[in-house]
Amino acid sequence: MEVVYFLASLLLIYAIYHNKNIELTFYDFVSEKVEKEKRIVHLSDVHNDLFGKNNIRLIELIESVNPDYIFITGDLLDSRRTNVKRCYYLIEKIIKIAPVYFVTGNHESRKKFYPNFKAKLIESGVCVLDNRKVKIEEINLVGIDDPGFKAKQNEKVYRKIVEAQIKEIQLEDFNILLAHRPQYIDVYSKFDFDLVLSGHAHGGQFRFPIIGGLFSPQQGIFPKYTTGEYILNKTKMIVSRGLGNSLFPLRLFNNPEVIVIDFKKQQEKK
Repeated sequence: MEVVYFLASLLLIYAIYHNKNIELTFYDFVSEKVEKEKRIVHLSDVHNDLFGKNNIRLIELIESVNPDYIFITGDLLDSRRTNVKRCYYLIEKIIKIAPVYFVTGNHESRKKFYPNFKAKLIESGVCVLDNRKVKIEEINLVGIDDPGFKAKQNEKVYRKIVEAQIKEIQLEDFNILLAHRPQYIDVYSKFDFDLVLSGHAHGGQFRFPIIGGLFSPQQGIFPKYTTGEYILNKTKMIVSRGLGNSLFPLRLFNNPEVIVIDFKKQQEKK
């Protein structure tokens, strides 16, 4: 029994250490639609978490990769242990590194004070994409609110809300979508988005070889969309494992993640 306790203690120490050990994950997005090379940092599911005093390790890590833009796909705050001052401090620091674009997650949708939170983000210089688009160079950047603002815990209704929100936005030639929940890739692909960035699944919380992630909200046991790249029809989706935790406070074999995407022009074949 002592051996079991010893091994369990080692596993717990390992998990606690790696819950604060951020990994950088690099992707190339290569397309003939890219006119100018650029670098995007994708953050998701911070959940008020801390990585060093005042998030200094996270801030310095973002700064070290020299991004042109920073995209945040929801759950910047946590609805159970909300600390808006911590969110504001992080935003104030990273917006000095690069322009920041934000869409809501389900945790923002739970907070009645969200309108004030949103106003503070905008005041800080963040572009909040609440069912609208902005032009970033050649990119038509689209962002949708989490469907939790309009309904509560109903996947069929959520799916309809997501589709209706996208239908209201005029798409162009080169479209990128920021949307918190990855399980609606079938909806996103209907609109032929070139790229979708999502989070929400926390990498499946516990990750194991072959099996992958163990659990994700709404997707349940052994979820399909937890981390990495997925392609459906003409749409590529990149899912972040996120940074923080929420209801369950620990990850296992699943380091927090900052994604770096390099946009490159596809070379013409000779």
